[in-house]
Amino acid sequence: MKLVVGILVCIYWPLISWGQEKQYPDTADIPTKAIRPEFVRYASNSIYNSNALLPFFQSLKRLESLEENQVSIFHFGDSHIQADGFSGVVRTELQKKYGSAGRGLVFPYRLAKTNHPRDLYSQTNALWQAKRNILYFPDFPTGILGYGAKTLDANFVFKIGTKTFNGIENSFDRIWLYHANGPEQFDYLLLKTEEGKPIEIWENERTPLTHRVGRKETVLTVAKQYKISASWIKKVNRLKSNTLKPGSEIIVGYSNQRQPKVINGKSTLEPLGLISSNDGTSRKWNRTLIDLGEPMTEVTLGGLKTKALQQEAHVFGLVLENSEASGIAYHTAGVNGAQLSHFIKSDFFIEQVVALQPKLVIVSLGTNEVFDNHFDTLAWARNIDTLVTRIRAEVPGVCFLFTTPPDSWKGGYPRPLLEALSRTTYQKADELGFAVWDFREVMGGKGSMKTWNRARLSQDDLVHLTQTGYNLQGFLLIEALERAQKETYDH
Repeated sequence: MKLVVGILVCIYWPLISWGQEKQYPDTADIPTKAIRPEFVRYASNSIYNSNALLPFFQSLKRLESLEENQVSIFHFGDSHIQADGFSGVVRTELQKKYGSAGRGLVFPYRLAKTNHPRDLYSQTNALWQAKRNILYFPDFPTGILGYGAKTLDANFVFKIGTKTFNGIENSFDRIWLYHANGPEQFDYLLLKTEEGKPIEIWENERTPLTHRVGRKETVLTVAKQYKISASWIKKVNRLKSNTLKPGSEIIVGYSNQRQPKVINGKSTLEPLGLISSNDGTSRKWNRTLIDLGEPMTEVTLGGLKTKALQQEAHVFGLVLENSEASGIAYHTAGVNGAQLSHFIKSDFFIEQVVALQPKLVIVSLGTNEVFDNHFDTLAWARNIDTLVTRIRAEVPGVCFLFTTPPDSWKGGYPRPLLEALSRTTYQKADELGFAVWDFREVMGGKGSMKTWNRARLSQDDLVHLTQTGYNLQGFLLIEALERAQKETYDH
């Protein structure tokens, strides 16, 4: 889409209020290949059914010989992926070898008040409602990233940016905005900060409203006076009974006040173009192409109400691309606590995956399926069926690689159902013809998370790895892919 430039907007938000977030260094932690623990089973580090990846490996060969311009990979999973723990290493190592076509699929996680990958940051000035796919709400859909964020503030602004990671700069010159489609949706503005003049950032600060306790007043009488619940007063003020001390002050509410957080001055935002959120069809979602015209590492989008019917903005995510670059577009989607069923049931998940036209889909799930020591093998098999058959029907030649979850513990013992999950995955791999990387076996098999924990490669919950552990996992997958590529072509 060619952006309409020169919109007649005289002054748009002279002071922008942002939700402040933790500031991160310009360059994220750089992983290293130097860690080679002796307890890792390097001889087992191979990919089962590697011939199923032949079409993907052929695309990589064509990419190297410039017969193909870009190769798309979609990698999704649970909390191991939301933080981009090991997927970030796989992405950047592949891009070092084959070139980078952009950072790919991202979500402004600040809108959902949750953690984000090391090489991303986001900010907003508005209050957003957010949902993740682990809970289904028919009136609040989620998309490919497993998240959806909605605001009723027509003057919203959100910023998303990338940082250099593992030698990859992550610049982009165009964006695909995934958003709800319809007459009730606000339009979007592409915004640009005046060059050399940073924005004045504001944030909302909660100020307590207090009440001085009078004689004979109790929690119940104060709650009735302010029309709030007695239990809320007790919780906020950490009271154990309904008795109050005369003359003391208690919190009875909060007011929001805008507090300035100035960073080296201030500036206005210049509108560069209008992005319509309604294409006139009955389609529930759309992806709109925004041509930036030059490489950037940060983009700012704002809202604009142009019609009376517009009442909200609903965002599913963005794809950050290098339009003219040859290389790998590696898209990741992770949701804390997610299972495969949550993605399958997510309203627009399959449709939006198809829109990426991936050559390879990597599935890294299973930890949460066995988390409470209850695992439905039939449901797991059905969901694999649904995922593979539906995407294959729309994306000819797509390859699938399932990675088994790491070993994990509960109640002082390794989770016993991880074997059942792996066994079912292998059975479906034979039936449907996809590849499997058995990370649990490679890391040392049953109980190996304790060994990784002693080596400071896993967290003390014995479920998640440390960042060093995730870095090692990423390099192990790269090695397994390289071995599979060589073996596939040799045979």
